[in-house]
Amino acid sequence: MDFADPNDTRYGVESLTNFRTRIEEFFKEMCNEYKNKDILVVTHAGVSIYAKCFFEGEPDDGDYNKYKLKNCEVLKYENNK
Repeated sequence: MDFADPNDTRYGVESLTNFRTRIEEFFKEMCNEYKNKDILVVTHAGVSIYAKCFFEGEPDDGDYNKYKLKNCEVLKYENNK
């Protein structure tokens, strides 16, 4: 999957645009619903890319692959959205 190409559907999966929109909507809902609460989200590397984009912004060099979680990596964000 090419995370830099929002139209990549070569494996018959939903478009990256739709995938990303679902992830962003989830995090917006969680930030609104659980403000000032601790939340644990367990996910895979594909979701982690757009989670990092949501909380940290786009990668400066456009390399989305470097945003993938490593095995057992933990990210922590403050709910300031």
